[in-house]
Amino acid sequence: MPVPRIGEPLWVGRSDALRTVTQELRRFAPSRAPVLVQGESGTGKELAAAELHARSGRSGPLVALNCGALSEALAHSHLFGHARGAFTGAAGQRRGAFVAGHAGTVFLDEIGELPLSCQAMLLRVLETGAVCPVGADTEFAVDARVVCATHRDLQAMVAEGTFREDLYHRLSVLGVRMPALRERPEDIDDLLDHFARRHAADVGHPISFTESARMMARTAAWTGNVRELRNAVHRAGFLAQGQAITADQLLPPDRQVGNRTLTIPYGTFESMRRAIVEAVVQREGSQRRAAVALELPRSTVGNWLRPVAG
Repeated sequence: MPVPRIGEPLWVGRSDALRTVTQELRRFAPSRAPVLVQGESGTGKELAAAELHARSGRSGPLVALNCGALSEALAHSHLFGHARGAFTGAAGQRRGAFVAGHAGTVFLDEIGELPLSCQAMLLRVLETGAVCPVGADTEFAVDARVVCATHRDLQAMVAEGTFREDLYHRLSVLGVRMPALRERPEDIDDLLDHFARRHAADVGHPISFTESARMMARTAAWTGNVRELRNAVHRAGFLAQGQAITADQLLPPDRQVGNRTLTIPYGTFESMRRAIVEAVVQREGSQRRAAVALELPRSTVGNWLRPVAG
């Protein structure tokens, strides 16, 4: 996982939500306490972990482990290591994430998927600062700062009995919540331009957007957040074949906007604009709140909702 350089911009966008997250990460970075980064998929939790490590001042590496990709047996081995011959197929020893990340940071992504048996061992490592590899007789002292990330509601999992309450409280000493893309629509134009520059070489030509595509992007329900927007720009860059990307190329017609399916009108700009505004009104619950979300006068929203002639 790449570690950002100090001084480089961490996020694309200038929203208050991003500024708040950046300030929290910089305040928490020098601490030895665990950090729990929560947020929907595609919001940049990995970037947050990398920023915490980059500003931590720790001399060791950043070691990342996706808990959701490991079986229970593999989770023990990858987290805590194993001795040679500890189980069938263990021809050699494995250090494990905590030994490999000594003096650095261990990033446990999708911590909500960690098996309960591993949760108990993880809690012991956090409490004692020592790890015992599977099949070993001795413990190793480790000094690794732990950063965890999840899109799951860990408090609900605690109530259900699928996540240990004592581990939850140990991991959430410091907490950061990554905002969803719909919570910072003012950043979408900057993101579009960023991804256009990023993918231009791959698609073989400059990437640009029609105004209707930009308006669509600002109001669409990007359930996959920044990752989904990035992939949409990349895909649309091929479809546009060097022309400005249109709304229907950027977002398929059956894509959800808020809690309503938006069918992209293949007509005039006015008909496109009206369909988008209708979707925002339905999502926000009133024209007044839609006007606030769109940063438009209430009268303008009303005018744009009038039926299109012809």
